[in-house]
Amino acid sequence: MQTYLDLIKAAYTKYLHYLKTNYFNPSELGKLLL
Repeated sequence: MQTYLDLIKAAYTKYLHYLKTNYFNPSELGKLLL
């Protein structure tokens, strides 16, 4: 279970960094979600 939580935490951190660097570009966000 701990590894699963670590995975979520890592993904969330990556996502926040992504938003900071791309300033919520809709097309890039769409690619991220698909």
